[in-house]
Formats: sequence, structure tokens, C-alpha cells
Amino acid sequence: MKNQTRQKHLSHSDFQSLSQSIYSELSGDESLALTLSAEDSKFYRFNESRLRQATELTQIGLQLHLQKNRRQIKVSIFLGVSSEENKEHVLKILNQMRADINELPEDPYFVAHQNYGVSSQISEPIETSIATLEKICTEQLKGLDLAGLYCEGPLTLGMSNSVGLDHWFESAPFFFDYSLFHGFKAVKGGYAGAEFVDHKFSEKLAENQIFLERLKKPSMKIAPGKYRTYLAPAAANELIGMLAWGGFSYAALQRGQSSLGKIFKNEAKLSPLLTIEENFENGLVPRFNDLGELSPEKMVLIEKGVGVNLLTSSRSSVEYKVKSNGASMSESFRSPKVLAGTLETKDILKELHTGLYLSNLHYLNYSDMPGGRVTGMTRYACFWVENGEIIAPIEDLRFDESLYHCLGAGLIALTKETEHFPETSTYFSRRVGTSECPGFLIDQFTFTL
Repeated sequence: MKNQTRQKHLSHSDFQSLSQSIYSELSGDESLALTLSAEDSKFYRFNESRLRQATELTQIGLQLHLQKNRRQIKVSIFLGVSSEENKEHVLKILNQMRADINELPEDPYFVAHQNYGVSSQISEPIETSIATLEKICTEQLKGLDLAGLYCEGPLTLGMSNSVGLDHWFESAPFFFDYSLFHGFKAVKGGYAGAEFVDHKFSEKLAENQIFLERLKKPSMKIAPGKYRTYLAPAAANELIGMLAWGGFSYAALQRGQSSLGKIFKNEAKLSPLLTIEENFENGLVPRFNDLGELSPEKMVLIEKGVGVNLLTSSRSSVEYKVKSNGASMSESFRSPKVLAGTLETKDILKELHTGLYLSNLHYLNYSDMPGGRVTGMTRYACFWVENGEIIAPIEDLRFDESLYHCLGAGLIALTKETEHFPETSTYFSRRVGTSECPGFLIDQFTFTL
């Protein structure tokens, strides 16, 4: 392992200097917020258990949010490393925005820039040397067919506005998102954190190999029907992730678009085993939102099956005359945590007894959003279990199930252990994000084909 600090292409002081130089150009009736999103990333691509490609990417994005006379406009640009060129570029864009904003109508739910204070959180990067990754290929991946992406490097989010707000967040996470193949079958694996530790990755890999051996048996075709089903944490996390699409949004509830509407209208309850939080205590996601408001470190959304809090943005606060709780403008959770249950890992197959063991799900979507119905497919290492023993892998199945059942009366148990899932998307840029979820044991889960 090699511990070193990589060059920061735009520091907090650089951002503060740029911001103040731009704010000094504003007229009395103008307000401006600047939001920085930057990365300094390394990407290592693996195929057939060999390191095939190593690339680096540095990019610095900046969003300008201009407000004037209850009108507002946003523009996103990229910056370079020259302070003078950056200032010149930002001022040019600002002048274009000034010309456009007067043509816009007033915003009926306008939220003015405010000073929500100052915060700073910085985690120094701990890099993995390329020699370490090559050693993994030659030693730990010997005899395996692995394809995947290893990614690491600093991520920076900064925000300031012309009325005094100043937030700064730097983290340096890594993730290794990979699959182990046996012909056309695969086991999905992942390892993430702040520092790559060889023996921890070895443990993950050993777990994956157990399932890989089980995949070598001929696949079974399972008839449509209702089955006792275990969703491993990765599969359960995909299901919970669907709730980010308006499930806890105050605005979505008012518009009849919330998949959990019955819960928050006191027309239904979920399982008393289920508690879901928006939780920033692990420090992996910044607490400040897209307006610069600081969200609570922990806010319970569902407590023992009962709806407790909705995510309410300042825009919804103005529109519906309710109190904001620091939610993002999209009113989606940013750091969800499902609290653990009591089911021991060693007892999962025994408690499942006969049914389906699902390691992953994909292609999830709502089949009826207001009714809380979700559809999707099984994926990767999914198995038929009889009398507490894995019998064979299954051919892919589609499910269509009510959240009120699988998170309600049908939820039998949650595992005692939870897993953390980082944001692994790299489209356009890397993103800060994390979730935590246990496995779910569900009775009478509905599969349609």
C-alpha cells in the first residue's frame, strides 16, 4: 500500500477566493450561489482477471445560481486550474445569465439564498498502488474469470453564496465493482471503503467463490407463483432504493405520487421490524443540501413500520406552508440506512427452508407507483433452496410485488448484519453517496414469469 496525498487542483481557499471575487461584481438586487463538484479519479479496468487499463480523470464543475426579483436561473460549466481564466470565464457566464433572467417569469415558490452557516469536512486520500492491484491479479485472482472496475481518488463538493454561506466537503473513497464468471453465469461482488485492506478483500472474494461453485450446477426453471424469498443485502438495497423515487417526498405525497402514500395517510402500516433513517453519521455524504441547508445528522423516516417523517424541501415549505427539514430539492434520501434485525447469517438458509435465495435484483421500476407496486428481475447468483440447502441456480424470474406486502405483513426477518453500498455510477462524473441495508426474509413474494 502506498499512502500519499495527491495534488488538489482546486482547494477550499482557491474556491473562497474565486467566490469572493465574483460576488464583488454583483449589483445590489442580485444574489448568487456557487456550487463546486470536482474529482481527481483513477480508474483501473479488469477483464479475465488481468489489469487491462489504467486511466486518470480530473474535472472541476461549477454551477452558478443567480437570483433577482424573485426570478432565478442556473448554469453549469467546467473550470480549469488557472485562477484568472476561471474568474474571466465565470464572469462571462454571469453576464449571459443577467441578460436572460429578466426574460423569465417570477417563481411562485421562490426560495431566496440564505446564510445557513459554515462547515468543513476533509478526509485525506489513501491510495492503492498499481503494484498492489497487479499483485491481486497474480495471486488472489488466479484461476478466476473476473471483470470489473476499481476506482479511487478525491471527491470534492463545495458551496458558497453571496450572503455568507460556506460549506466544504472532501472525501476519498474507493470501490471495486466486479463480477466473477462461469461461462454466461456470474456472481456479483463489491468491496469499498476508505483504504484497501488485502485480507478484507480476500474474505469478500472467498464468499463470492462459494456462490460461483454453486452456479456450476444446471439451472432450474421456476414456475410463476408466490415463494418464501430471501433478498440478500444487495437485493434488498435495490428494493429500498426505489423509495428514493418519491417514496418519502412531501411534494409527491401531496400530488398523489408517493409509493408510500398509504403509510403517511395512516391508511396502512409496514412491518414493525422495519426502521428506515436518513443518516449522515458515518460522514461519507455531506449534510448540506443543494441550497446549503444542513440536514439533521439522523432523521427517522419509518419507525417500526410507522411513517414518522417525510423529506420536506424549502420549496415544498413555501408551496405547502409546512416546515422544511433540510431535504434536497428532489426530496430523495441521500444517505439511507435500514436498521438491522436479529437473523443470524448462519441461520438464513435454515429460516428460508424452501424457496428462493436472491443475491441481486435489476431492472426495477414501478408497475403502480401510487399503489406501491414494484417490478423487476432476478440477477446473478440466485438459487432454489429446499430444506435449508441450496439445490441449484435458477433461470431469471420477473417479480411484481406490493411494497405494503414485502415490507409489511410479508416481512419475516431482517439480518443482524448490514452491508454498506457506495455510489458506483461514473456516468459524466463520480458521485458521493452511500446506503446501508440488511438482508430481508419475505414470505409469499410474487413472481410473474
